[in-house]
Amino acid sequence: MNQNINSINIAMRLAKLSKEKKVQFRALLKEKNIDSWQLPIVAAATEDKMEVLSNAQQRLWFINHYEQGSSAYNLFTCLDIKGDIDTGALKLALREVLNRHTILRSTYHVVDG
Repeated sequence: MNQNINSINIAMRLAKLSKEKKVQFRALLKEKNIDSWQLPIVAAATEDKMEVLSNAQQRLWFINHYEQGSSAYNLFTCLDIKGDIDTGALKLALREVLNRHTILRSTYHVVDG
């Protein structure tokens, strides 16, 4: 378990680095026979700053505001799971997906207009 915690700590340090520093850090890990590509995936630290929407995001935002209440761009699926489900493990897995993918936690706000 201690090695797992150490791997997570290394992965967290790596996620916080710039591209240039990541290259250097990976080289140092390689010298110590640590394969940085086998480390756990951790969510990259982000600042609370405003990002500009991509063209596709702007288009969807406009359509959503023009046709309020439309579910035309909502995608869904249904899974029919047979057998017992470990709900604790399922919750943990979904939480990890949310932690890894910032876009799933993103919100959009109108600023100056």
